[in-house]
Amino acid sequence: MALLLERTPGYRVVLTKRTERVEHHKGEISLAGGMQDPGDVDLVATALREVHEEIAIDPEHMTVLGRLDDLVTVTGFIVTPVVAAIDSGVPMRPHDAEVERILRVPLSLLRDPESWFEDIRTWRGETYRLRSCRYADDVIWGATSRILQHFLDVIPPDVL
Repeated sequence: MALLLERTPGYRVVLTKRTERVEHHKGEISLAGGMQDPGDVDLVATALREVHEEIAIDPEHMTVLGRLDDLVTVTGFIVTPVVAAIDSGVPMRPHDAEVERILRVPLSLLRDPESWFEDIRTWRGETYRLRSCRYADDVIWGATSRILQHFLDVIPPDVL
């Protein structure tokens, strides 16, 4: 997965709304990402390839800043978040089959405690309490929310 930061005043996090046609996580707000292919030299290469496939940003326009701790999702996926940055104005185009639209969420909104709320979701008969975030008409929840919260915990506000 790629936690992609757009270099704007205050920074924005680039997220996607998945289509209803994808196999997993239909209609959810997510970071660009997917499974490692045999041709990927490492998980960083996987993240950059997935960004290119999902929102058409060429890897040469991305600067890798580091990796966050692996995360295991309730669906059993192991996710390795790769943090990368792009300059403002780099063109993005959603992949028709995978991405309904691209969201550019201000980092200031994610840092605002008023944007977050306790969310209760049920999946396969289990009830989960989550911290979720509202952005316009969308809700950022699940693994995406957990990755963003971890990022905010490890990156002090004076750094970005």
